[in-house]
Amino acid sequence: MKIYTTLFSVILGLALITIASSCKSTKQAEDMPKFQGDEVVYQLKKGGCFGRCPIYKLSVYGNGLAEFEGERFTEMLGTYQRKLSSDEMKSLQSTFQTVDFDTLQASYKSRIPDLPLITVGYKVSDTLALHSGKMERPESLKSLQYALENLVKSDNWKLVKGADVDGVGDVEQSELPVFDKTKILVQFKPGVKLPQWFNEMKNAYGVRIVEKVPEDPSSWIITYTTANHDPEVVLQGIAESDAVMNAEFVKM
Repeated sequence: MKIYTTLFSVILGLALITIASSCKSTKQAEDMPKFQGDEVVYQLKKGGCFGRCPIYKLSVYGNGLAEFEGERFTEMLGTYQRKLSSDEMKSLQSTFQTVDFDTLQASYKSRIPDLPLITVGYKVSDTLALHSGKMERPESLKSLQYALENLVKSDNWKLVKGADVDGVGDVEQSELPVFDKTKILVQFKPGVKLPQWFNEMKNAYGVRIVEKVPEDPSSWIITYTTANHDPEVVLQGIAESDAVMNAEFVKM
């Protein structure tokens, strides 16, 4: 009798585990967002910069259709489409579900002009919520960008509409602004103690004064130890300083 009781307990335990697993799977399926097939549910837009940054828009529809619209400086110019697999859609949905969108801002300001504006969109209720910015964005938002960029790099894209290149072709290099990234134009806020600031930046980046801007007493051109520091990192560090109103690379 004891053997039958033990066997019954084992069978009952396995049944409960199976039911729990089934409920968990059902709940996970219910948690997955349900979209209409003809609505854009995820989107990535990349804007231009002072150089040859890719300019395009990627839209993912509820039915798994992905549409890429390449405008400039990208290998795919024109409109391309491909169908995402169910695994790709589930992976994308899972990635977006890890982000707490309530903590994100709609727009993140940047004082670095030489970077493209990145916009990530996702479907919420009847609206496509958009979050845009440059380098100064949360890592969680960047992770969504990278997930969508991986789709752009995938295979099996099919051209559905060629690019209208009339007046939209590649800009000649001579027409683009050229920047000397070894020098930075810094505009300071009123009342800043410049000797203290220069000393801090010297310790951080090896900053040295090149010259003062005669037309603007609040602006200086500085350089830094280029062998040890990345130009974009230095520019961001200077631009984010509380003493600085604006910072940008010097145009040649």
